Amino acid sequence: MIITFNLPTKWYYINIIKKTIILKLGGSIVTQKNREGVFIRRKLLSQIAVELVKVLKVDKNIRLIIIHGAGAAGHQLANKYGLKSGVNGDTKKLHGSLLTRIACQNLDLTITNIFVQNGLPVTPVHTASSVIQNNKIIESISYEIIDQVFASDCVPMMYGEMTFDKTLGMSVCSGDAIAMKLAKKYDATKIIFASDIDGIYDKDPHTNKDALLITSTTLKSISSNKDITLSESHNVDVTGGLANKIAELIAGDLPKSLRKVIVCNGLKPNILSAAFTDQEKGTVINI
Repeated sequence: MIITFNLPTKWYYINIIKKTIILKLGGSIVTQKNREGVFIRRKLLSQIAVELVKVLKVDKNIRLIIIHGAGAAGHQLANKYGLKSGVNGDTKKLHGSLLTRIACQNLDLTITNIFVQNGLPVTPVHTASSVIQNNKIIESISYEIIDQVFASDCVPMMYGEMTFDKTLGMSVCSGDAIAMKLAKKYDATKIIFASDIDGIYDKDPHTNKDALLITSTTLKSISSNKDITLSESHNVDVTGGLANKIAELIAGDLPKSLRKVIVCNGLKPNILSAAFTDQEKGTVINI
């Protein structure tokens, strides 16, 4: 955004650079991962869209990127066909990969419809058509299309999906890995992980009633603190749940612009709105 104003003798230009915030909606937010089949949380997604529209109206300086998980749509098929290790020339796995792509893209289309109908100008940037992997690691992303989405004042939305892989034929590309790449490319100041739990606990809250929520910490503390146990997803998940998110952060080439990573509960109203402010709920990881 460029603002110009006229003083008596000269024109002055101020270039306002928007702050990039990445929102990752976990698969447990967009679907009910613990149910057989694909149950999309349509009512919740409508509420999230309304919240995000309000957030963008209040702070017009936000450049938003949305990434969503594959949820039940992708993980159940990926688990059924054993796609975690890639295709590797296996015709059955290739067939499963194509079915998984269809399921993920159908999920993404439904989410897009819900968001647009509620006034959020999202447009899909299909992962399968824009990401190339090499041995399950992202090698390239077609950033040009994302740049054009921003230029058109829309919100790009990517998602976890099966992508072509130079070594394995096709492999799983997780939304968490995409988040790290986009954070680096677009100098993100904040990454928000919305899941089905309130944040990071000192132990697994699903199996320990005395688990304590950690409201504030640092990435260094998490990686070195033996008192914190990071669990994988308790549903069918081929990408590792919360543990994978933190692993991606620790191993990732994080941008110098990144100040905070928020882990919060996307099932509860107004929690996402708070995550875009300095009044975050859940766990705040200071970088």
